Amino acid sequence: ELTVSTVGDVYEGWPLEIYSESSSYDHVQITGPNGFIKVYNSGEYFSGIQTIESTTLANSGTYTVEYWGEGECLLKSGTVDVTILPAPTPPCSMPNNTGSSSIGGIGPTSYTSAFGNELSGYYHIYGSQSTYQQMNINFNGTHRPKAGKYITSGSYYPEDGSNQCSVYLTTSYNNFFVKDNEDVYVTYEGDQLIITLCSVQFSNSVSSTDLFISAKIVVP
Repeated sequence: ELTVSTVGDVYEGWPLEIYSESSSYDHVQITGPNGFIKVYNSGEYFSGIQTIESTTLANSGTYTVEYWGEGECLLKSGTVDVTILPAPTPPCSMPNNTGSSSIGGIGPTSYTSAFGNELSGYYHIYGSQSTYQQMNINFNGTHRPKAGKYITSGSYYPEDGSNQCSVYLTTSYNNFFVKDNEDVYVTYEGDQLIITLCSVQFSNSVSSTDLFISAKIVVP
């Protein structure tokens, strides 16, 4: 028996990674739905990770990994079931480029400007109310994030992983960082990139009161 796994939800358009173990066997065969097949022959290194770079709903199904020895002897095999999900709808609704906070004065109620740009290794999105207050979201990679649900890392930059992002609010006096493992939704309307936060919790650097912020930022 071979243990085969994936990590977390996979949204349409995201890469799918199938994990097993690195191989020193004669050859490895990986099969899946709709005729998917990948074979690593003798002498070809298999790291234990099979990646499908850009998935569609048709990639949902059962994947089988087989390790073979000489003489076509099947040594190990295992399966994993994969579901490719359509991009989720945010569970809250609000006007474009607005925000709300559970604490008055922390978190802008409107964004007079919204932008997205590439940084070194990250894609940075921000909505500004003024020079002194700005909501910042960073995603891994230098291109616009794919539609889907992302998980927050409570720092300036996200942890490694295609589903990670970071969120922080800068003000004239303090910075407020999102807590770990909050949900951030990425959707598109035409070419417009939309970031939605639905009452996500932030660390409160000025008091012990819990701070929750909702926001919707639309980047042209």
